[in-house]
This record gives sequence, structure tokens and C-alpha cells, in this order.
Amino acid sequence: MSEVLTLSYGYTAKDLWAVRAYVQRVALAIITRTYYDSDEDSFAATPWLGQ
Repeated sequence: MSEVLTLSYGYTAKDLWAVRAYVQRVALAIITRTYYDSDEDSFAATPWLGQ
């Protein structure tokens, strides 16, 4: 008798690249602008307009 295991990850390659950039201390605004599109990703942060 054999078992079939199905693993599903909630992260995309884009998410992993963003984490890598965060660990390398890239500014969050740059990460958001580079890896996420506000039209495509519903959870993407809106741009911060403050100084």
C-alpha cells in the first residue's frame, strides 16, 4: 500500500524573490514596486505618498 502526498505551497516565486530582497535590506517601497503589481496582486500595498 502506498500513500500519495500532495503538497501545495501558498508562495509564488515572486514572493520568494521579495523575501530575498527584504533579507538583503532592500527598501520596502522598491520591493513592492519591483515584484508586485497593484492591478494584478490584490494584496499589494498602495504607494505611500508621505515624505
